[in-house]
Amino acid sequence: MKTFLKRILTPFVQLREDESVTLVLMFAYSFFAMAGYNVVKPATRSQFIDKLGATNLPYVLLATGLLMSFVTVDYKTHEEACCRDGMCFPERNWSWLDC
Repeated sequence: MKTFLKRILTPFVQLREDESVTLVLMFAYSFFAMAGYNVVKPATRSQFIDKLGATNLPYVLLATGLLMSFVTVDYKTHEEACCRDGMCFPERNWSWLDC
């Protein structure tokens, strides 16, 4: 299985011996996550438009973007606090995180 994956993936990416299975699993996860999102998004959007009307859709998208920006900043703040307290994955070398 590994030689088959390596033979297929070698023209596109440089892989070490033990990376091919991980690469395929990560690709499959990303693909199925995006495929699921692309299936669910039209259904939820059509339900929203049916109940609240198309004129309110831009406001909901704006509110969602603002909410996600606050969630992202809050997450980063908590992550930095955890790193300062020494709870930032001590078993690995995460020096590139600058915590």
